[in-house]
Amino acid sequence: MVDFLNVDEVTKALNTSEPPEGGLNRLELFLSASGFAEAKERIEPLRVIQNLRSAGMAHGKGDRYAAALKRGGLEALPLVDASMKVFQGGVDFIEWVRTDVLKIEDTGPPPLES
Repeated sequence: MVDFLNVDEVTKALNTSEPPEGGLNRLELFLSASGFAEAKERIEPLRVIQNLRSAGMAHGKGDRYAAALKRGGLEALPLVDASMKVFQGGVDFIEWVRTDVLKIEDTGPPPLES
C-alpha cells in the first residue's frame, strides 16, 4: 500500500519549494494543510507497515525490526493477531480516506454475477 503512494502528485499538491523527506511525511502535510487535523494519527498505521517492511523484509530482522514491532504495538502479539492488526490499520486508513477525505458513500459490495 505504501509503495503505491503517488509521491509526485502529492508533492505537486503541496505547492512548496521544500517538501519534507518521504512520501508519508508529504501525505501527512498535504492532509493536514487540507484541514484534516487527524492526519498524523491516521497515517500512523502506514508508517508501521513501512517500518516493518523496511526493517524486516528489505534488510533482515534485527534491532530496527524489534523497534518497528514495538512502535506498532505488535511485539507481544501472536503472529496472526499482529498480522490482523497491521492489515486492519491499512483498511482503516483506506476507509477514512474514502469516507472523510473523498466523501464517497458506501454502496456495499457489487452484485454477484450469475
